Order: sequence, then structure tokens, then C-alpha cells
Amino acid sequence: MEEAAVKEALTEDIQSGIIGAEFFTPKHVIIITWRNVTFNGGSTGTKKISNTFQAVIATDEILTYCLFNYEQLKWTSATNAGGGPGDGLGGIPAFVGFNAGNGTRAFEYMPYSQNARITNLVYNGQVNGKSGRHIFRIDEEINSGVCNYEPGLSSPELFLSPQSGNMLGGVLVNMTGPCFSKNQRIKAKFKDVEVTCQYRNRNHATCLTPRIFYIGYIDVFLTIGDGAFQFATQFYLEPPDEAKEVVYVKNREDIHQTNPLSLDVEWSTGNLTYNQGAAVSLTLWAYRETGPLPEIVFVDSLVESVPNKGSYTITPSDYNNRNNWDTRDIGFGFIQVNLTNPAAEGLTDTPTLWSRPIPLGWYFQPQWQRYDGPEWARMKCDNWMQREDRLNTFANSVNRCPCTLGQALADKGRFGPDPSCDMNMNTGCYLHKESKHCVRSGVPNFDGNGQQCCYDNDNYLILTADTPYGGSPARSHPFGGFPYFDTGKVPSLSHWVNDLMAYYFCCRWQDPETEGCWAYRKLRSSQDCAGYQSPNASGVFGDPHFITFDNLEYTFNGLGEYVLVRVNNRANQIDIQGRFTQVVDEQRAIRLRASELTSVAMKDNVSSTVEIQIRNIEARWRYRLDVLVDHNRVYFDRPHQKVQAFRGVTVYVPGNIHNQSNVIVQFQSGAGVEVVESMGHMSCRVLLPRSFMNSTRGLMGNWSGTQDDDFTTPLGDIPVAPQSGQTNFDAIHRLFGLKWVVKDSEDPEKPIGRSLFYHEFGRSSSTYYNETFQPIMDRKPTIYSNTTLTPEMVNRVCSLSYQCYFDYAITGNRDFATSTRYSEDSLKTLKSDGLKPLITCGALLTPRHGHKSSRQYIIGTRVKFFCEPGYMIVGETYRDCSPNGVWSYPEEGETTCVDEVVYNAHRAALTAGISLAIIVPLVVIGACLIAFLLGQKRKTEANFLNKRYVIVPLRRGEPLIWLSFF
Repeated sequence: MEEAAVKEALTEDIQSGIIGAEFFTPKHVIIITWRNVTFNGGSTGTKKISNTFQAVIATDEILTYCLFNYEQLKWTSATNAGGGPGDGLGGIPAFVGFNAGNGTRAFEYMPYSQNARITNLVYNGQVNGKSGRHIFRIDEEINSGVCNYEPGLSSPELFLSPQSGNMLGGVLVNMTGPCFSKNQRIKAKFKDVEVTCQYRNRNHATCLTPRIFYIGYIDVFLTIGDGAFQFATQFYLEPPDEAKEVVYVKNREDIHQTNPLSLDVEWSTGNLTYNQGAAVSLTLWAYRETGPLPEIVFVDSLVESVPNKGSYTITPSDYNNRNNWDTRDIGFGFIQVNLTNPAAEGLTDTPTLWSRPIPLGWYFQPQWQRYDGPEWARMKCDNWMQREDRLNTFANSVNRCPCTLGQALADKGRFGPDPSCDMNMNTGCYLHKESKHCVRSGVPNFDGNGQQCCYDNDNYLILTADTPYGGSPARSHPFGGFPYFDTGKVPSLSHWVNDLMAYYFCCRWQDPETEGCWAYRKLRSSQDCAGYQSPNASGVFGDPHFITFDNLEYTFNGLGEYVLVRVNNRANQIDIQGRFTQVVDEQRAIRLRASELTSVAMKDNVSSTVEIQIRNIEARWRYRLDVLVDHNRVYFDRPHQKVQAFRGVTVYVPGNIHNQSNVIVQFQSGAGVEVVESMGHMSCRVLLPRSFMNSTRGLMGNWSGTQDDDFTTPLGDIPVAPQSGQTNFDAIHRLFGLKWVVKDSEDPEKPIGRSLFYHEFGRSSSTYYNETFQPIMDRKPTIYSNTTLTPEMVNRVCSLSYQCYFDYAITGNRDFATSTRYSEDSLKTLKSDGLKPLITCGALLTPRHGHKSSRQYIIGTRVKFFCEPGYMIVGETYRDCSPNGVWSYPEEGETTCVDEVVYNAHRAALTAGISLAIIVPLVVIGACLIAFLLGQKRKTEANFLNKRYVIVPLRRGEPLIWLSFF
């Protein structure tokens, strides 16, 4: 058979033979056949007693599958395993299984391995309907494609594909576990909800996930007939806003409008059926929380029975005359796609594809206009504000936003990237158009609230006081809150109800300068960063070197599992532990007198346990770190699973990291842990908010503001002075470091807890502990002349870093030293720059109908105010941010922008008032003066008429003199 034909046949066999391989196409194939192999130690004449079997390995360089074909098994054991010399039977049968080829993972195929049932391999399997054929996925995950014939003799594992899905339900899940029969009832239980499944073949059944308002891993059980739910695994429920997008509107801008001409809807056809001629229906659904329980309600059928081609154009005007009296109070919902006739596709029920939540203005706007009038958006905004007034205030209970993007990126315990505006994953930022990057609370607080902070191109916090595109606190965190099925705490959907739809009604579908939008920006106002407090950080890296919270630097080379940070008080409880193993020189295959960090485990009071391990060098071809949550491996290689929420903890990998080399863990308390793999070596940074001060214990020191107590032991004594931290390695090792080792059970005499690590293959914490291990204790180890390494080479790489010099001199490994130097520099930069407090003057409100020359609020900033055309400025025209963090006093009054007509009328009235204030008194005074003068005149005249006169005669010839008498 030609190579192309082999690949084609193998592709078909794998795709139909094991769940999860529907789209697999091999790039490389290896076929190994063992024909007529006899057993070792057999007597003369036993050559005819032989086995024939085959292994077929296929890979696309990401997924790898292996088919085992057993044609003939006549012997089971070699004579040195107790097999008979004449027939090869008896004794201990051969081991059946495989490993990863590098000693990292192994799988034993039960119940056949080392069991007399090994000969049944020829008859069982039934992959592709063929006896003796067995199939496995053998890459990062080991999944069996063969049903378990005898679950009582082996672990009753259940394998699912896919292993995650939208919490709204309807995901078609393929299952392999027990051996299925057409005549038996198959039931699965997702969390507490039972569903009936459908038989496909002996190794394969399918189930549709129910709707469960929950996110994170849930238990899944399966049974056949009337038996108990024996087979078990886990399934990850995704929030609707971040689930894999299987239905979406291509012209994404239009979905936010109220009157788009058309909406091009696209969907993933293969998630329904591979038959593109199958009939599908598009329906519209909505979500409300007005009743005692949240509910998803049917709105309308958009189209019936269109081909499953993966696209359809909706014309919103076709639904203008609808009258959805029972649902038009709802503002958002989903487009659903399902099979019109599932029976035609061999299914008892239809899978369901959901869009992410979308606003429904494009559908309901004509009805809102018809029944609520042209002011429908204002009315709905007012309704939201009235409801908001009846609820408790929450904004002061969420974390304050960092002042700068640098601070936000550094505060990894409390903030993580917001998928709606992420500079590494989604730069569209539709609701935050002026933003470069947004962050949000990594974990909701105890009331289910969250915070969102957005930053501009200058890396400064954007405030809603300046623009409606800033971040805002959320009454309902996108991850919801426990219990997830309560009103206000449903993942994604409560956030739309309480926070996002208000933006549409108040700002998006109204003029941003309306009263409603300004009221929304007040109720969901971005808090300024005046009260923000940076966390503190500590770290461990290299051949382990520590920098404590109080900046003490020291080295401790222990072997075993140790307490890095422990906090145990009423306010906070958290345990963070590190495992240190001996450094191996891979080239010389020798163990060195040094150790390094290879695993970190952590848990707070109520959270899941998270463990992060560095992978063996042979296994780093795809992932650099393994992440285990409650002992189960989880992966972050898919865009919609970069951020995963678990009980009380969020774990994420930055969007630009594709090899799982950087993992961040966020706890509800605000504590954060960042683990980084660099050049094959692990480092760990712990970030704690100020509430943890004066309560930390462990190898990362007591965070108290002084280094004097950093070497405190579990019993409270301080055996080593901090001044000897970089010199007395031996004292630190014996008197301090070894005291913090943890065991599988808690020591009642030492309050340090027990080991949190997952121990496989019969190992325990004692496996890694070696009290007698003697590492090199010199701060500057000797570089011997008989090596190729020279002090100059070391200094060229390490400069003044003693940690880098130490590691290079001991290991002779440049990559090790470079990794140490990088980890040290990045931690010190984080502590000095990223977590550096920044004095600001706080928010300075932008006047309505105005804008500012700058949105910055740091010391030395001068902000000038301007008004839009048609408005005139009143009050202070500029403000200065003073060195004491206070804006200059507005001597001319607070700045406002007044309508020009109103302003001019006011000026005219003011001028008239001033004029009247001057003229009226003058008129009054003039009138009074005239009145006075007239009065005086009349008085004079009256006096003249009323006086008595006497003529006094004088000499003859002289005039007469009038004498008046009063």
C-alpha cells in the first residue's frame, strides 16, 4: 500500500476509533510489527508458540495516537518470570502498557497487564469493529478509546471529548468508559443533573450537557442499566462570555446598534453535524433575573430549516412588527443554532450552539419605540437607576485601581487581563475605545463584586469622570459569585443585567452628554487611585536564592518541601510551599552540591489546591510547566481557556504565552503567586497586599518593615542575625532553613501545616527530604583552573550579582546563571518600579460639555479646561497638582461649561443688573435732590407769603427799609 493510502486509511481509523480525534490528520506515521515472536527461555520446539502484534503511532506534532493490533497471543510469560519452558504460560504475565519514552509518564493497561486475562487482548478492543484492536491518545493526556470490560478489576475511568463547554448546556459530549449496549439505558450525571445518553457503538456514547449555572470543574458520573454511577471524571463549565465562540455575528459593530441593516450570523457546523445539508434553525433567547430564580426565556424564531452551511444573514427589519409583550423588558440575550430534525442525523436530541451574550436593541428597538415612545432609552436608563438606588452601595468594597498600567500589570494578585480589552489577545476594546489595556479583579469579592481599570496610551488610568470609555466597578463580577445560581451571582449573565446593559441604555443608545449617561458614569464611576496601595513582593530563584518582603537577600540549598509563606490568623489564611530537588549536570550525568526549585504548591483557607511543576527536560517540547488543581492536570493552550476559575482561586496564563511557561495564581484575599520558567529553571514570586503585613512566616521572611526578624523559626526564635544573610550560609541552612521543612502529616510541635504537594507513584514528602545533604556554603565558590570556566566569563555574565556568580561557579551552566540573573533583576525591578507608590492628586472632574488638556493626575501636572463649541467656560480655567498630592484651590470657583445662549443671557442680565445698580441709585439720588430743591423753593415762597413786614421811615429823601419779623 502506498504511503498516501496508508495515511488516508489510518486517518479514517483514528477519527472514527477514538473520541476527540474528529479533526485529526497525521503528519508522521510509524508502524512496527512483531510477527511470530516466541518467548525467552523456551525449550526446543517452542518456536511455533509465538505472538503476533503491531503498534501504529501517528502524530500531527501536537496530538499523538497509537493503535495496538493483537493478532495472536499464544504465550504470556518468559521462563524467568515463571512461565513454563514448554508453553510460556503461567508465572507472571507480561507487562502491557507504555510510557512517554522519557521516564516522565507511564500507563499500565488494566486488567490485562501482568494478569492471566492478557490473552483476551486478541478478542477485546473492537476499535473500528475489529477484534484485537485497541487505541489510545498518548501525548499530554493518556486517553483510552476502548471500553472497560471489567471495571471491578481496574480504575473505572471515564473519558470525555470535549472536556469543557458552555454552562448554558447543549454541548454534545462523547464518552468512553463502560462497554455500551444498544439494549441498556445509559445515564450521565453532570454535578446533580441527570441526563439520558445515546448509544453509538460498544466504545462510544454521546450525552448533551444540561444547563447548570456554575463555572469551573464539576463531577461527571456515568452508568449503564440500573447500576450505580461508577465511572467518573470531571468537566469544565465555561462562562458564556468567555466560552468558545461557536455562534457569532461577523459584522461585530452592527450587533451593538439599534437599527443595523443586516446581521451576518456564522456558526461552527461540525459542532452540530458533519452533514452540511442538514436543516438547522436559528432562534433568539433572552435572560432575566426578575423572578425568584434566574431564567433563560424563548423570544422568537429567527429562521427555520436552513442548510447547515455555517452562515445566514438576518434582516432585523423583518421583525419590526413583532409584539413580544412578555420579553421586551429584557435587554440582552443569545442567538441559538440547533438541528431542526435531529432524528435525520441519527440523534435522539439536538446539540445546541449558543452565541456569547449580545445586546438586543437590533431586535427590540421598534417595540420599545412603539410602546415606550421616542424616549425609550431614557426610560429604561431611569428604571435601572431607580433599581440601583434600592440596592446596597458596593463600590467602596472593591479594590482600588492602580494609578498606572505598570502598577496594574505588577499587581498580579488582585488584577488580571480583561478579555474585552487585552493588549495581548483582544485589542478591539469596543466598550473601551480609548484604552490600551484593561484589567479586572482576578477573583470576585465575597459579595460577588469586581473592579475594572482601563489605561490609555500613556499608561495612565482612564476615569469615567473624563470619558464613558473608562473602566468601572461591577456589582456582579464576570465570574459571578458563590452560589452561582443566585440572582446577581450568575457568571457573565448577572454582570450583563447589573452593569453592562445600563451602559447601553444610558450611554450607548443615548447621547453621552445626556443626564442619564452622566448619572450612569456617577453610579459606575471609575474610582481614582488616590487610595491605592501597592502590594509587596518576595521571591525565590536559582540555586535557591531568596529576596524577602523586607528585601533581605540570602541563599538556602535545602532538599525537600518547605514553607515559603504561611499566614494563619483571623483575617487571612494561606500556605505557599516550595519543593527543592538536587541539581543534575545533564552533560556529565552527575548530581551537584546544589538544589533548585522544581515545584510550588499553594492553598488558602477555602480554595482549591494549586500546584505548579517544572517539566523534565525531555518533556518540554510543548509545555514548560505542569499545572495541577486539586491533583488534576489543567491546560491553558486554548484562547477561551487562558483564564480558568476554581473554588476561591483563579489561574491564568498571559495571552501571549503559548508554551505554559508563565502561570499566575490569584486568591480571593488578594494574594498572588507568579511562577516563571526561564531556560529550563523555575522561579517564584509571591505578592501580598498590605493586609498581610506583620503576619507572614516562612523562608520568605516576616514582612514587618524590618529585616531583623526575617530569620524567625517556626517556634519564634531568631537564631541568625540578618547581617550575616549573605555570608553565613551554614548557620542559615542548619538553624533556620531546615526548620521550615513540611511533612505529609502536620507536626503538632511546629505550626507550619502539612505538605500540599501531590505525590505520585508511592512517593511522599520524605522522598525529597535529605537532612544530611551538604551543599556548597561559600558565597563566592572557587572556580578551579582545571575547568574551562574562568572568573572573567562569570563576571561577563553576572557583573555584580553574587547569586548569578554562585550558580555559574557551581553548575558551570551559563543558562542556569543567565536564568538566575534574569529572575533576580526582574524581581528587583518589580519591587523598585512596578510596586513603587505613586503620589497623585486624585480625580479632577471634567466639566460637562467640556474637556481637559490632560487626564493625568501626577505631581506637576497642569490641567487646563476647555468647553465645546456653543458653551462658555465659567470658573477656574486651570488647576495644578501640587507636591503634597492636592489640586490647587479653584479661586474662581469650580469649572463649568454653560450654554452660550444661557451664558449671554446671564451676561446681559448681569450687565443690566450692574447698570441698574448704578443708574437707579443715581436716579433716586437725583430725584431726591430735585425733590429737595423743589421743597426748598416752595418753602421759601411760603415763608415769604406768611411773613409780617414794618416800614421804617428814615430821613427825608432816603428809601424806605423793609423789616421782616418772624
